[in-house]
Formats: sequence, structure tokens, C-alpha cells
Amino acid sequence: MQTTRIPKLLILLAAGTLGACATTGQRGGAESTAGGSGPMLGIPEQTLDALPLEHLLAAEFALREDNLDSAAAAYLEAAQQSDQADIARRATRVNLSAQRWDDAAVALERWRELGGQSRPDFSQAELLLSLGRGESETAYSQIVQLIAEGGMPAARLAGGALEAAPDRGLAIRILERLVASGDLPADKATYIGLSQLALKMERNDLAERLAALASERLPDAAEVWFWRARLANAGGHADEARRILDQALATHPDDPEVRRTYAVLLRTELDDPRAAAAALADLPADDETLVLRGAYALEAGDWKQVIEVHDALSTLPQPHPVPRLLMLGGIAEALGEVAANATPPRQVEIVRWREKAVAWYSGVPEGAGNDYSRALLRLAVLDQEAGRIEASRQRLMSIRDRADPDSEAFADSFLLEAELLSRVGRDADALAALDAGLAALPDEQRMRYARGLTRERLDQVDGALDDFRALTELDPDNPVYLNAYGYTLSDRTDRQEEALVLIERAHHIDPEDIATLDSLGWVLFKLGRHEEALVHLQRAHAAQPEGEIAAHLGEALWTVGQKEEARRVWRAAIEQDPDNRALMNTIARLKPW
Repeated sequence: MQTTRIPKLLILLAAGTLGACATTGQRGGAESTAGGSGPMLGIPEQTLDALPLEHLLAAEFALREDNLDSAAAAYLEAAQQSDQADIARRATRVNLSAQRWDDAAVALERWRELGGQSRPDFSQAELLLSLGRGESETAYSQIVQLIAEGGMPAARLAGGALEAAPDRGLAIRILERLVASGDLPADKATYIGLSQLALKMERNDLAERLAALASERLPDAAEVWFWRARLANAGGHADEARRILDQALATHPDDPEVRRTYAVLLRTELDDPRAAAAALADLPADDETLVLRGAYALEAGDWKQVIEVHDALSTLPQPHPVPRLLMLGGIAEALGEVAANATPPRQVEIVRWREKAVAWYSGVPEGAGNDYSRALLRLAVLDQEAGRIEASRQRLMSIRDRADPDSEAFADSFLLEAELLSRVGRDADALAALDAGLAALPDEQRMRYARGLTRERLDQVDGALDDFRALTELDPDNPVYLNAYGYTLSDRTDRQEEALVLIERAHHIDPEDIATLDSLGWVLFKLGRHEEALVHLQRAHAAQPEGEIAAHLGEALWTVGQKEEARRVWRAAIEQDPDNRALMNTIARLKPW
């Protein structure tokens, strides 16, 4: 017996667009009973004695076997023998999914007889049947009637039916007709929902037309302007998107939620965190606004705004809630870094801001769960920066004593301990911390990656290669792991051809990654393909002129006879990154001056 392949329509229905009972489980996209105890097929237990069980069980087993035709026939038989509307409803849904249109019509009529037409999903089932039968005029009338109810539920039911229609061309023609007609209600959910559907159907023109119509008919609805701006930006029209966002803000200039949404979209859609932070500056000072503004100002490096946010947050009524304490600590820590990176470093400010950061993080109570662990992690960093590495390690050990081994904080404590030890030149101790972490969490990939890097720095090349190889086996499409494995093979062994395969694969997956570009250039150089190597190395160096990339580019230039250019690259790198191991080793080996 041939098993019917389950079409997209069943996936739609099983996902709940027809309002499936919460107790109904799913298998393979089809409906089935939920695991364990509970009502069969989502039907109330008290009605089970009255049901034609042999047909329901046959349907259930057929669904478990992904045999949709048999399930549909069994449900229809059950519906005809039962006076339960839920059975007729289920029979309608499964027969629609099986595209058994005549049987679906019989089940739908039985559902109607049992009072099903009072449910909103009954109207969607009627529409799905008309779409399945290709009855365009009937389907159009039904969808107009459905969306006339307005609101998101109606928009979802109508859009879901069009998306699930077996004839995509018919669905698009109906959507086009809706756009051209005056039949759409003045309802933002309807316009936005249908515009989103048009986008899924790859009809960007219809999506944009619906968004434009919405802003014409509903000029005071900020949501339609926001949606229209997102469409414009997705189409590559950033200036138009900003103009539309400004129009959205103009519709509700005094609404804090609209302004916050405006700021979020400036950041997420237009990648302008500075403008996003500035957009929040005039709102009343509260935690939600200030935390959002602070995050955007930090990202933009707008330190004047960052300080303003710190001062405003710190003067809000006490006691300070945990999210506020964490944001205040993060701001103070970032401002301490700014002072440390100044030329010359501003020592008084470094001390002042780091002391503030310690005070804010220390205010997070032990009962704050993961947030308390986050505060301890940051305090450990501040301890290390103040030269208190053993105090830092004690904080991290205290996290491990109290945290769930499955929590992110437990793993982070080992990773951070290793990083902080490496910062002070204690790579052997860092390796010991990572060994301990992997003994507790052998499948933790971040820790294995960090151990591979640490082993390579300690010249434990075979161990590093073991870690990187294991990672590529666990996650074979991860470009970071592929690059690390390939680069280590190229740089520390003579297995260049093997390295090239790995690095080229990483580059194919993420062609813009700078580290992989450098690796690709380096392995090509090692293979004697100097001109090809220079193309990739020069591109990597232009994007990120740090020490190791400069070492590679300089050596390639030196080898092809461009010695003055190599010296220029190395001199510039020494000024920026004088402690880079690869750079210093290359210069010591080639003795360019």
C-alpha cells in the first residue's frame, strides 16, 4: 500500500492555525496523541466512551505511520458515526490535509450539523476547501468575509489558508484581487498580515503595495509605518526607510513605546546605534528606556551619552533592581576601559570607574540566580585588571560551587579563568583550568576550542590538532573550527594540502571572515602559490592590519621581492601590535633590517 506524502497543508493545520487542542501532539508534521497520559487526540476524556473507538484508533495508527489517506478515511468514518463536533472537526482537517476534497466536504458538512460554524476556524476550513477545489469566486467571497472580522486572528486564518493553498497561482491571484479591490477593512493587522504573506510568497511588490495602502488608510497607526520601513530597508532603500521611520514617530510623538520601537528599528534595521540612543534621550527617565539607551550608546561609543545614562540610572529611586545594577556596572566598566586605552592612560578615571563598577556588581544579591553569577564573572575580570588574579580565581570557583553544572555560568567560569590566566602569561595554568572544565563538561565546544588555542600557544601541536579535529567532527560546517584546524595544520605542520581543503571549506561557508582570508593566503603561500596568496593576504590586511596578518603579508611580499613594501607593513604593525608573537618571530627569522 502506497503511503501518502504529507503535504505542507497538514503541517499548517497541525501547527495550530485551525486552533488545534493544546493536548494534541505532532509527529512527522501529522497530528498524533501527546506522549504520556492525557486526552486522546485532544478530545475530552469524558466523551471517550461515546466515540467510535475502532475508527479513531485506526486513524491514530495511520497518522503514526504517516499514512494520511488511511487516517483521513478512518476519521471520516468516525465523524459520521459520532455526534461530537470535535471528531467532525478533526476529520475535516485531516481530509483537507490529504487533499481529499470530496471527503473533506462531507466532514465539513457534518461539522456544520454539529454546530461547528460557530468556530472561527470553521470559516478557514471552508476557505481551504474552496481553494483546494479551485473555486476562485467562492474562495474570494469567503476570504473577504473572513477578514471583514478584522484583527490578528482573522488575518492569520486568512493568510494561513492562502499560504497552504495547493495552487499557489490561485492564492496569489486572490491576494492580488484583494489588493486591487476596496474590500480590505481599515485594520492594521489585516494589512500587515497580508503584506507579510505576500513577502513569503516572494511577491515583494504586493507586500510593499499593501504596506503603502495601510499607511494611506491608517496614517495614525505607527505599526504600519514601522512595517513599511522594514520593507524599504530590506529592499535596499535605507534613506527611504529612515524617512518612513520618521513619519512613524511623527504619528505618535509623545508615546514612549512608539519612540522605543523607533529606536530599536534604527538599530536593528539601519544599524545606527548612535541615532537609536539619541532617539531615547528626551523620554522620561525610567529603567526600560535608560537601559536600552545605555546599550545603544555603549555600542556606538558615544561616551557622553553613556555618562548621561549612568548618572540618570544611578539617581533613580532605590533599591536598585538587578537589571539596573548590571547595566550600571557594565557602563562603569566600559568607561574604565576608555580611560585605560587613552593616550596617555587616565589613571584617576581608571580607578574611579572600576571602583564604581565593583560597587554596582557587588550590589547584586545572591538570590538573583544567573544574574548573580553574571555579576561574579564581571567582578572576577575587575579583580584581574587590578592585579588580584588569585582573588579573581576564587570568585570563579565560588560560581562553580553554587551553579548548576548545566548552566552557562558554570562553563563560563572555566573559560574566563583560562582567559584571565593567559592575560597574565600563565598559559600552563590556563590549560589546567580548561582540562578541569572539560573533565566536568566533555561536550562543551567553546572550552575545547579554547583548549586547542592554548595548546597551540604552548607548542602542544598534536594536542591542539586533536581538539580542532574533534570539533570539526562534532560540527562539520562550523567555519571557525574548520579554519582553526586548517590554519594550525598549515602553520605548524607540513600537511599543506589537507590544510587547504579545510580552509577553503571555511572560506566557502563564510567568505567575509578576515581570519579565514588570512589563513587562505597563508596556506597558498606555503604551497608556493605566491600571487594568489597575496590577493587574500592584502585583502585581509586592508580590513584588519593586526600583527599576525601583517607578519604573513610581509613575508609573502618579501619572498616575491617587494622588500620595501614588506618593511613598511612590518613597521606599521610593530607600532600597533609590538608584542605579537607571530610578527616578532617572522622579523627575527628574516632579519629585514
